[in-house]
Amino acid sequence: MNLSRKNSQPPGGRRSAFTLIELLVVLAIIALLVALLMTYLRASREEAKAIKCLANLRTIGTATIMYFEDNDGTPLVPWYQIPPHRMYQPTVVTPWAFGGFRAPKPDPMDLGVDSSQYPAQIRPLNKYIDRTAQAAPFDFDQRGFDIIKTFICQGDRSNSTAIIGEPGEWVEEEMRSSWEANGSSYTLNTRWLQGYVGQDFSSAIHNPPQNAELSARLGKHLNGGTASRFVMWVEQGFYSATYNAAPYSGYKDLPPALPQRQGWHRKFSSWSVGFADGHASHGYFDTRQIYGLGGSIWQPNFVE
Repeated sequence: MNLSRKNSQPPGGRRSAFTLIELLVVLAIIALLVALLMTYLRASREEAKAIKCLANLRTIGTATIMYFEDNDGTPLVPWYQIPPHRMYQPTVVTPWAFGGFRAPKPDPMDLGVDSSQYPAQIRPLNKYIDRTAQAAPFDFDQRGFDIIKTFICQGDRSNSTAIIGEPGEWVEEEMRSSWEANGSSYTLNTRWLQGYVGQDFSSAIHNPPQNAELSARLGKHLNGGTASRFVMWVEQGFYSATYNAAPYSGYKDLPPALPQRQGWHRKFSSWSVGFADGHASHGYFDTRQIYGLGGSIWQPNFVE
């Protein structure tokens, strides 16, 4: 008789099984492992988006340098575009219209914004990036068919930007991304004007001689070491976050800067930017201050 086999069975002939507590512990462990894996995958996905975003900014930065070279190195930076055709009469001018495409989902309450009107074919930077935009320049029924992917950040999740001189407002995620609302996820940096003119620099924008003079003051510093530190292109979320940003000394007559926020790539106050010399970087910025990442600047940090 094989006693070892007989004694291996529990009393009553029933096989052993997991208790409820053991089952719950196993499920809890599995849930924890899944949560850790999802967190890792999410971080990896956002990192991949940030890498693609930097590639876009480098392409845009190189195209900007080519634009300047083809225009005899003119120091006049085209921060805001003059209507290139009499049929375009924007009521609001923005720093989006230098590159990008006509917004496929503009604000229906304000179609007078230049980024809602200007198609890709008439934006001066685009020819250095993509010559294959398909929409006819003057056919508004073709809206959205001239999309250039280089101007789209995959982490783009907001479009709210305060109008110059008005209080800022922050919405973390909105129904429309910036590229849908403005035709680009990236905007030229115009915050440097706050350092020269003050928080409400709309008068400088709408005064061509003053705008030209200010742009020339900046432009002559974009060829040397300052170019590698001047933030020329930014994610729109970063542009919005720097509203009311001031030097470390602060502007006594300004309302406080907006609080720091989560960047588009799910890290606190981390953004992707492109510099005037063509390189790009992703990292932490204190958006409450004019001077940021490693001494980088979006107001010129020099004495004239």
